[in-house]
Amino acid sequence: KTAEKKFKEAAEKAPDFLEAYFNWGQAIERQGRGDEAIAVYTKALDTNPGDPSATAYIAKIYLGKARAARLLGNTAEFESLMGKSKGYLDQASSKDATNVATNNALALYYLMRDEVDTAEKYVKEVLFVEPTNVTGLNTRGLINLKRGKLLLAEWIFKQKLLASADEIEAASRPT
Repeated sequence: KTAEKKFKEAAEKAPDFLEAYFNWGQAIERQGRGDEAIAVYTKALDTNPGDPSATAYIAKIYLGKARAARLLGNTAEFESLMGKSKGYLDQASSKDATNVATNNALALYYLMRDEVDTAEKYVKEVLFVEPTNVTGLNTRGLINLKRGKLLLAEWIFKQKLLASADEIEAASRPT
C-alpha cells in the first residue's frame, strides 16, 4: 500500500514518467486488484499514447483473467479474454517488436495456447535483451516443464532466484 501511494504521487507529479505508472500498476496488481491496475496503465497510455509497455501490461492482466476463467472451466470467457489480450499485444508489437514487456506477454500468451515453440521464440527475444529478466526466466522454466525437461527447468528456476536475489542485494546497498 505504501509503494502504491508513493508511485501514484510520482505519476501525478510527472505524468510523462512511465516507470512511476508501471510500478504503481504493479503494486496494485500484487494486491489482486487487476481492474484498478488496468485503469493505471490506461492513464499511462493517456499521457504517453501508444506506449507498448503500458499496452503489454494491460494485455498481461487480461491473460491472468483468462487463466482464472480456464481454471474455473469457463471456456467462452477464456477465449474472449485471450482475444482481448491478443488485440492489445498485436497493438504493442506493431509499435515496437523488441519491447521486453510485450515479448514477455506474448510468450505467456502462446504458452497458454500450448504453442510452446512460439512462446519460446518470444521468451528468447526477452532474454537476449535482458538475460536476467525474472519474468522471462520464469516463462522459459515453464516452457521446459511443459516439454518434460525437468532438470533444465530446475536450473532455469534457480537462475531466476539468483537473479532476484542479486537485484534485492543491489537495491539494498547504500549508494
